[in-house]
Amino acid sequence: MTPSGERFSGLRKFAALVTLYTIGVILFGAWVRVTGSGAGCGEHWPSCHGEVIPRAPNVKTLIEFTHRLTSGIDGLFILGLAIAVFRLTPIGHRARTWAVRAGVFLIIEALIGAVLVKFGLVADDTSKVRVLVVAIHLVNTLLLVGSIAMVGLALAPAPAEAADRRGLRNTLLAGLVYMVICAMGAVTALGDTLFPIIFGASVEHLVPSEASAHFLERVRLIHPVVAVVGSLWILHVGGAAAAAPAPTRNAGRLLVAGILLQTVIGVANIWLSAPGWMQLVHLATANFVWLALVWLAACYSAPAVAEGGHPNFRAIDDEIA
Repeated sequence: MTPSGERFSGLRKFAALVTLYTIGVILFGAWVRVTGSGAGCGEHWPSCHGEVIPRAPNVKTLIEFTHRLTSGIDGLFILGLAIAVFRLTPIGHRARTWAVRAGVFLIIEALIGAVLVKFGLVADDTSKVRVLVVAIHLVNTLLLVGSIAMVGLALAPAPAEAADRRGLRNTLLAGLVYMVICAMGAVTALGDTLFPIIFGASVEHLVPSEASAHFLERVRLIHPVVAVVGSLWILHVGGAAAAAPAPTRNAGRLLVAGILLQTVIGVANIWLSAPGWMQLVHLATANFVWLALVWLAACYSAPAVAEGGHPNFRAIDDEIA
């Protein structure tokens, strides 16, 4: 391996670690919601109760403050990755573009967090504004994780097979469908936290007949229905990819396995009345299914080789544009 290749190999590993750490931060953010700790620092942001480090904090303050601390560390990791990419890759390399995108989504993520705190859209708030912001929050986290992952994928050796524009378009459509599913899942998870369902919930429990029921209770069944319908298309895309040469085949198989596993977890989540730990498992699996979609999109992208024998992934950028 050349010195340049060794540097790129290290960058790919660093990008993978940052991706996994970011998913960990996202899961911790979900734990903040599950424990009702979003107001742990009051309506102060970025300070906590007006202090850099809260004194004599309670449990909820510790949870919220720890989430902010880990989020800040994630920002430093992403910044470090971007600096390394710009130092070690040539001008025009697509890893630079994805690193910049990751930075943009990170800034948006921080602003969304600030909005949630400053406007009191946390803890027991059941407003429709919170529902909208929570859905946007989840979609942005997917775009953030995907951009970081694409940094590493853009640094990987170009695939041997030719680009498949049709496969790429189908995968991007599957990604869009998946974002809708996840956004609705975020709303459902919020409803499950604020209005817990009964153990072994039936359809009657999922869709209360009382006109006085909160809208978060009334829309509870929409997510699983949309998830099942949308997953059929995603399974079709993954199944088609599973018949292609490697690495596209591997990405397709991983996507199919991930969707099937996510379906089983979703059913278990409903049956167990969506306990906090199961919500975290559901969210973690959702992120890894998303990574499979990102990997598949990268495999279908044009293997235009940049300096040093590394792909630019021009096709995916063209399709996004």
